[in-house]
Amino acid sequence: AGRGAAGSASRWGNDAWEEQNWDAVRKQEQMKQEVLVKASGNSERIRQMVRETEVTRSIGSETLQTLDQQSEQLKRMHEEVDRIDENLNFADRTIRGMESIWGSVKNMVARPVSAVRTSLGESLALEKAAANRSSAAAGAR
Repeated sequence: AGRGAAGSASRWGNDAWEEQNWDAVRKQEQMKQEVLVKASGNSERIRQMVRETEVTRSIGSETLQTLDQQSEQLKRMHEEVDRIDENLNFADRTIRGMESIWGSVKNMVARPVSAVRTSLGESLALEKAAANRSSAAAGAR
């Protein structure tokens, strides 16, 4: 009879142990499911970030193209302004020479003013800025 009581106690102990194991297995499965759900959410967020990065690069590329076009326009405008300035200087010298003999003497002594030097500096600055943008864009790729 003693064995029967010991046998049932031992059996009850095994049932409790198995129940604890099943609880641990259920908790582990639940944690695994939570990890999978979080990983799936993270993967979707990463895909969205990659899409946004591609859109940002596209916008950046378009912006660089626009800046290059505007730089060329500014360069042409500077050249045109310089030509106009040279024409105005020539007209001033001509008028000064026509107004009096002293104006003619001054024109002979003074060298003509040229706006080409200022235009050259501005053109070089524009070209340097465009080159910097191009190299920065190439480095970002």
